[in-house]
This record gives sequence, C-alpha cells and structure tokens, in this order.
Amino acid sequence: MIIEDNEVEKSDDAGVPASGASVRRRLSRKWLAAALVPLLAAGGVLATRGGDSASADKPGSPVSSAELESKYGTRIDLVALTALGGLVQLRFTVLDKTKAETLFQVAENMPMLIAEPSGKVLHAPTGMRHHLTLMDGGSYFVLYANAGNALADGTPVSVQIDNVKLEHLIVAS
Repeated sequence: MIIEDNEVEKSDDAGVPASGASVRRRLSRKWLAAALVPLLAAGGVLATRGGDSASADKPGSPVSSAELESKYGTRIDLVALTALGGLVQLRFTVLDKTKAETLFQVAENMPMLIAEPSGKVLHAPTGMRHHLTLMDGGSYFVLYANAGNALADGTPVSVQIDNVKLEHLIVAS
C-alpha cells in the first residue's frame, strides 16, 4: 500500500478517522512484521545447526593470532553480536590467498564458533557452505544463528577452521 501526502484522513476499523501518522505507524508495523517473519523463520532453521560440544567433528590445534596470519594467511577481525543478539557475525581478512587456501580449500571448512564456557558450537549455515573465492586483502564475513543464545557480549569464543583453532576471542556487541 502506498500512502500519498495528499491523503488527509483514513478511518480505522471502528470508523474513527485516523491521522496520517497513525496510518504510517500501522503500515510501518506491518512492514516490520513482514520483514521479520522470514528472518525469524530462517533463524529457526539455522538454529538447528547450533549444538553442543559433541557436534564439533574434530578438535582443532590451537594457534595464536600471529601464527594464523603468518602460517595460514588469515586474520580474524571481529566476532560480534548483531540483530539484537540473534545473529553472530564473524569477519576475517585473507592476507595471503595461497596460504589461506590450505584452510578453505574444502567447502565444508567454513569457520565454526565455539563458546568456551559452555562448549556450544555454532556452525555456518548449510546454504553458505560453498567455495570461497579468496583474494589477497579480501574481507569476508559469515553470519551465524545464535542458537540458544550460546554467545553473549563478552563471552570468550574460539574460531575453528578445519583443524586450526584460534582461542580466547571476546564477543563484542
């Protein structure tokens, strides 16, 4: 529905004239609801990918940030809550695509997040598992459903890619 400026009055369901602001508020709520329903439905589907520590297929070998950069050509830039805490965003930069290919050569090697206090694991959405086109200096991000509120602001988290794990990162908000 389009509201034009020349529409002065509409009436609500009870036949009482409604102001333009009131009509716009109701329309805003409808648009918000229409936008949130698919997002929440997708979040519900993605939430099934979150699990406990038993869902981590293989343990990772801990590395430092410096090792991840020098040996694997990858830097983790950010692990942060977004969408009112319903999603977790992981941002990383590929510094050297040749070195990074050892981590990302298999499509299933998308990064997973492990909440250190609870051991809960957040996996990248299945639909996101595809081959990354790596570029030197390229910035990438992955969004995870924060299943069961596994991560909160200040939670220590590990990022595991294939069998490499960077530990003790702090979730930002």
